[in-house]
Amino acid sequence: MKIDIVEDPQSFAQIRQEWTDLCLRSSPHQYFQTFDWHWTWWTHVGSPKGDKLRIIIVRESGCVVSIWPLVIARQSSCRVLRWMADDVSDYCDVLIDRETEARECLKKAWDVLRSISGADVLKLDHVRADSPIRSLLEKEICETPSISVAPFIELERWKNWPTYYAAFKKNLQVKTHSRKLRRLKEKGPVSFTIVNNEKNLDNIVQLMIRQKIGRFEEKGQSGVWDKGSHVAFLLSAVKNAFADNTLHLSVLSVNDHAIAIHLGWRYNNCLYYYIPTFDLSFRQFSPGRILLENLLEWCFTNNVKMFDFMLGDETYKYNWTNSEMQSYSYASPITLWGRVYFKWVTGSLKLFLKSIFDRMPSVLRRRMGILLKK
Repeated sequence: MKIDIVEDPQSFAQIRQEWTDLCLRSSPHQYFQTFDWHWTWWTHVGSPKGDKLRIIIVRESGCVVSIWPLVIARQSSCRVLRWMADDVSDYCDVLIDRETEARECLKKAWDVLRSISGADVLKLDHVRADSPIRSLLEKEICETPSISVAPFIELERWKNWPTYYAAFKKNLQVKTHSRKLRRLKEKGPVSFTIVNNEKNLDNIVQLMIRQKIGRFEEKGQSGVWDKGSHVAFLLSAVKNAFADNTLHLSVLSVNDHAIAIHLGWRYNNCLYYYIPTFDLSFRQFSPGRILLENLLEWCFTNNVKMFDFMLGDETYKYNWTNSEMQSYSYASPITLWGRVYFKWVTGSLKLFLKSIFDRMPSVLRRRMGILLKK
């Protein structure tokens, strides 16, 4: 078993075919583990902001059997070894050949990972509960992981759309939404369409981003899609997905005006509910909910096996499903500075310093307070 670390873009580009072939031989994996996804992110986001490639490649008898897509990224004053594209991926993981002895392969790659120089902290986010690497991380990293959830629907459990809809009808406020749909139709013809014209992609995605940013601004929040580098990444990823038939872009329109948009990916019989947006001026009609209902019905008609709502425990998702996948985020310091930074970020150092400050004489605390104000 031979292990290499890819550190330059040229070597990264050269493993495209091996990476793609491994996807075909790997255990069930996610869309966000494909080569094109990582290469597009590296080109538009990772490389411009100065991240350092650290892709671990495991070969057996000359054949690639596992890939760990990692980078070293600067976060404040700390260098963090993390998954590549973890800021745009709800799931991050290793790829491993299903015929390979997973435990031995992952352990050897892990030993190499721990020897990588140039990083202060190891941070691996978005590791699904069914990941082949999770048991290793649980054993090797003592820090308690943070946990998030991703609701999903196993569509193949249901005979058809009417059967499924009837099972969840009580959660969906059907009468209220039927009334809203009738009111919406009074404004003009309502249509649900799947975009299949490449010429329309940029305009629709740009509109979707504006709708998403508008929603964030309304909440006083921010996201990655207000950054030029991430917009360029998304536009490129959309074109790549359109070319290989994994893009799923749907629009709800009134009088040919897009009032709700969903950008997702169809991969391995799963539809990933990646970016849903809506026009805030049509909020009273619940356009996002109407689009989602049309989208789910389309999935039944087109033999989609799984509908993945992605990370987030928003209430509306649980109106449609009782199932969820847990996702874990692991972190561990590597260097002394990493330990200090890690404890500061997790809050333990802040609490320790506060406890020392609180035990100081009141006169000394006041003097320090005056100095800090200056």
